[in-house]
Amino acid sequence: MKVLHIVEALGGGVTSALREYISATSADAEHFVAGRPRPTHGTGDDLGAPSVRELPSKLSPVRMVAAVEDAVRRTRPDVVHVHSSWAGAYARASLRVPADRVVYTPHCFGFERTDLSRAHRLALYRAEHLLARRTAGVAAVSPREAALAARLGVRRVAYVPQVVSLPGWALRERAAAAEQPGEHGPRYVTAGRICPQKDPAFFAATARELLRSRPDAEVVWLGGGTPQDEERLRSIGVRVTGWIERSALLGELARADVYVHSAAWEGSPMTILEAAELGVPVVARRIAALESLGVRRLERTPSALASTAEETAKDPQSAGVGLDLAAVHNSAAQREALLGLYEQVASSAR
Repeated sequence: MKVLHIVEALGGGVTSALREYISATSADAEHFVAGRPRPTHGTGDDLGAPSVRELPSKLSPVRMVAAVEDAVRRTRPDVVHVHSSWAGAYARASLRVPADRVVYTPHCFGFERTDLSRAHRLALYRAEHLLARRTAGVAAVSPREAALAARLGVRRVAYVPQVVSLPGWALRERAAAAEQPGEHGPRYVTAGRICPQKDPAFFAATARELLRSRPDAEVVWLGGGTPQDEERLRSIGVRVTGWIERSALLGELARADVYVHSAAWEGSPMTILEAAELGVPVVARRIAALESLGVRRLERTPSALASTAEETAKDPQSAGVGLDLAAVHNSAAQREALLGLYEQVASSAR
């Protein structure tokens, strides 16, 4: 089976997720990638695909559709797996991309964005509803995303749990950090691009509460954004690393006391899974996607999130890691769900 992945923005969590998809199904499918790299958001990941074709960095939507069509024509795939909203729109808008071969992973639907007006979100919902007619299946990253896809009328919907693969050194570093109580205050960490989705204002308000309660605490944002956004966080005492590769991120994360997630909307954030897999307690803002994933310690306000983070730092064992990875988020479950959807789509398209 040939699978062509179309990725409009190749970087960050989407790249990490794609790496796991390819790894989980490589014994049964030959993978190709056509993507537009984000050089400033590289993860250092090797996708493991035999062919990674770069889409042009600056093209109009019309020419981007043509570039996607060219990738499909050259590859002649059994399945066209499109990732995120823009790639989903480019591929499904083209009549030359067979609709009965398209698998779509939104990685969070655009109409979930809370920084847009109600009218804008409604327009995005209607666009997704129309494009659902040209979608053979949705590989959803959370139960929430699966429910939304079914509501849109997609014919086949599969919940494909996200999975993280951690190097042994990261697990050993975490074990060493847990065995050696620090002489400093608690270390609170978050990760991702500083952007509206991650709601840096919500995180900043949480950080102020944490630092007011414990001036010796360390609050860290692993990632970067505009110079102005980074400076706003630094001005209240947050250490901002700038964009770093995944290996550096894991090293920082392994030494954290609590992972604090402030996003206003999400699909299924890889950083939460990485923290949980390392055994770092997770506390997060209460949003629908994280509720559906079973994250346990969720709060609605910065003050409540800070309070829960402080309690968790004092007694991490009582909090658990915030997510039951073993039962759902493993390679076998991911492979079964993803390959099952691929096979259904490829068989029906023959």
